[in-house]
Amino acid sequence: MKRKIAVGLSYDADKDPAPKIVAKGFGEFAEKIIAAARDAGVPIEENAQLAALLARGNIFDYIPATVFEAVAEILAYIYLLDTEQEARKESQS
Repeated sequence: MKRKIAVGLSYDADKDPAPKIVAKGFGEFAEKIIAAARDAGVPIEENAQLAALLARGNIFDYIPATVFEAVAEILAYIYLLDTEQEARKESQS
């Protein structure tokens, strides 16, 4: 059985040239990161291969160029979800 990996990313398009790693952990600590993200309403993407690649970096490092496309797809999906959620809130007002 593989050990669970969790990597948290942050990206501010106005400040950052690329997303950066803000949390990473393995095993029990990974579970705590995931639980904290869920509690905070942070979207979670399960992708073991991508997490393993990202976990090679250090906290506050920008993600490596080799994973830009994969991370961009995830961020675009999250943006779409956020936009749809905002539209639903506005239509209910």
